Amino acid sequence: KASSLINDLFGISSHDLPYSLAFTTTLYLVNYICNALLIIGIICLIGLVIICVAEAFTDNNNTPNQNWWTVFVLLVFATITFGMQNKEISETSIRQKTYWLALQMDFNQNHYCQNIKKNYSVAFIGSNQDRVIVNLNMVQLKTINYEDFLTRTSSSINTNMDSKIKFPVVSCKVLDINL
Repeated sequence: KASSLINDLFGISSHDLPYSLAFTTTLYLVNYICNALLIIGIICLIGLVIICVAEAFTDNNNTPNQNWWTVFVLLVFATITFGMQNKEISETSIRQKTYWLALQMDFNQNHYCQNIKKNYSVAFIGSNQDRVIVNLNMVQLKTINYEDFLTRTSSSINTNMDSKIKFPVVSCKVLDINL
């Protein structure tokens, strides 16, 4: 899924953008783990509520049931996990974080290609590194602040991400030097 997303965003193989592929795979892994934990938490919550209600009807001594604290903790856990799924690691958020990460970590403005303007950032692709994908977006993104990267929602990452942005692949022409 991470490879498909990178291919959709940039039109090249995801193996040419290794940092983006690694982090996007991790984001999807966290998303899937949250899905599993949410389902397990809801099943446990329903089971505990049934047990607590059954004990409340069968208890003749009216002793307080200690399971209600567990129900409360599971409810808070499920709410936090559901909130993360719909904000920090939603499909839209992962898409924009992948775009942001690629521009920050895989693209480089310090290139030696003579046929590409210096203010464009490029990512070298292919096994020979003789072709580049060029970022024609002139907007320079802020440097990643890793401390709050995961807590950012898709609306707080200002990437100016337009679905019509194209990333052309061109040959990198270097200055020939004869020694």
